[in-house]
Amino acid sequence: ANWLKPSEKDRPNPSVLGIGVVDGVHVKGSAERSDRGVFGLRFDKTPTSVVEVWPGDTLSSDDRRLNSVVYHSGRRTIESWHAAAELSPFLLELAPQEIVTPDEWVWAAAGIPLVIDGQVDWDFESAYTRDPYTYQTLRHTFIAVDQEKKRLILGATETVDTLDLVEWAMERGYEDLVKFDGGASAE
Repeated sequence: ANWLKPSEKDRPNPSVLGIGVVDGVHVKGSAERSDRGVFGLRFDKTPTSVVEVWPGDTLSSDDRRLNSVVYHSGRRTIESWHAAAELSPFLLELAPQEIVTPDEWVWAAAGIPLVIDGQVDWDFESAYTRDPYTYQTLRHTFIAVDQEKKRLILGATETVDTLDLVEWAMERGYEDLVKFDGGASAE
């Protein structure tokens, strides 16, 4: 991923944020960031979907999904993880065995999971208003996954912001949608 520091976006060689992993090795210049999720491949015989359900609570549609197992065969697992997972008290206190460390990824790219396992990101509307540079640009590379039909598409928009992209994906049955770079980076 090629997420730029907002204060340096107009510089000839701006600093980048995000995580990039190829063949288990971090891409030079990439770094972890708490407001970006990860989409990638790792090996796990028994991957699970992680949902924040606290003791005394029952699973419901409004519980925050922290990840989505997009594809699993043998040990190969393609997953999408929300940025909130990195600092999640739920994972740290109640499910530390589910924490995925950077060295577990075979390949991974930073992105913003807009839809995880059929749930629109709980902070999407607020982030859309709070961070127009990231969410309201018109060009986005993205991955959309329809788990039921075993369909993954990698695409790019030209005249659509993230609000319209989420609506498009949900109307077509995609359970997972991860936005990557937008604006000039997607040209």
